Formats: sequence, structure tokens, C-alpha cells
Amino acid sequence: VKGKVLMSPRWSKDGTKIVYSDERNRQWGIYLLDFSTMNERKVYSSKGTNIAGDFLRDGNEVVISSSKDGTPDLYVLNLKNGNTVKLTSSFGIEVSPVVSPDGRSIAFVSDKGGSPQVYTMRADGADMKRLSFEGSYNTSPAWSPKGDKIVFAGRRGGNQIFIVNPDGSGLTQLTSQGNNEDPSFSPDGRYIPFVSDRDGVKGIYIMRASGESQQRITPRTMKAYAPRWSPN
Repeated sequence: VKGKVLMSPRWSKDGTKIVYSDERNRQWGIYLLDFSTMNERKVYSSKGTNIAGDFLRDGNEVVISSSKDGTPDLYVLNLKNGNTVKLTSSFGIEVSPVVSPDGRSIAFVSDKGGSPQVYTMRADGADMKRLSFEGSYNTSPAWSPKGDKIVFAGRRGGNQIFIVNPDGSGLTQLTSQGNNEDPSFSPDGRYIPFVSDRDGVKGIYIMRASGESQQRITPRTMKAYAPRWSPN
């Protein structure tokens, strides 16, 4: 990978590709790395900021956030021809889209209500619902492999990790030490990797989905961000 400022890496559902964002020549683009050939190619760029999101189930489309028309909105990007279909149109900022395991729903972050909160909608952009109501800043949603839970980071004094049902019920706080962010799930749903600065240096930690057994897995000499477990 040639870039210097890579962001938002996401695995394809079959684990053969990664899509991510990078700023090159003062322009944010979206890139695809194919592990079968180890070739990287730019799949999208436009004016403004373009941030990679998540693969749809067929692997030929990715949900992205782009500010090409003004404020960041969500689009479906066709990886074969580069065409986009707009999913959201609001005065707010829509970012961090993640697709449910069955491909029918998308969780994302929007500040259209005045502060960043977690929302869900159908994969075609319809039936938008707000999921988080507590706290003034909630971000980085991720679906469990069964689609029965969503984990996210929320600001309650410091940044903490929370887990909730897709209908908004059963909200549970999982962390309490330091600042914690960018959670996701292991393929079997038993573990949640996340980023924390609780020991003074940002690194990757892992815990059970219940919040138990939290421990650092990267060296304290290395700053690490955005953990994502490969599907396989």
C-alpha cells in the first residue's frame, strides 16, 4: 500500500479484499486492495472528502461517505464502474456506514439532530431511525455477526464503548477506564477489539462481548488504531 494517511479499512465479506481511504496529491480517494493479486487500485475520487465505508453482501458495491455535493452524505459506490447512488440527503453530516450481516440495514452516524448520533436505515436509504439518545457524541457503530447487537463509542465524560440491540433497547456500557473508541466484533461474535489510551498510549485492546477480560494486545511502544478482524 502506497499511502501515508490510510483511514477506515474494511474487509470484504469473503476476506479477499480491503477498501480504505487515503489522501494523495491533496485529494481524498477510496482504494481497493485485492489480496488474490496484491494489486491496489483507486475506485473513487471527487472533490471534497471521500471516506470508505462497508461492503454490501455481493462484494461489488461499497457504502461510502462523500462531501462531493456539500456536506458528507452516504452513497452506494459500484466498484466495477465507479457509479454512485445517493442514500441520504440532509443538512447534517452522515459518516461511518456499516452494513448488517444480512445486507438489509445500514448503521451510521449523523449529526442532523444537532449532535453526532447512531442511526439505522434500510440498505436503500429508507426507514431511517435514531438509535442512540444518551450523551452528546456517539460514533463508530459496528454490527455483531448475527446482526442482533450494535456496538459503538459514546462520550460520557470520556469516550466509552456501549452495546445495544438494533431497536435501541438494552443499552449497556462495556468500558469505564480511559478513552475507548472504534469497536468491532470478532467473526464469531465472542470478542470486541477496540482502541484505548487507558495506559497512556493508544493501542488495541480486546474484551469479551460482555465487557469482561479487557486486555491490551499491541505493544505499548506502538500506537495502533482502527482494529478490524478478518472474516476468515
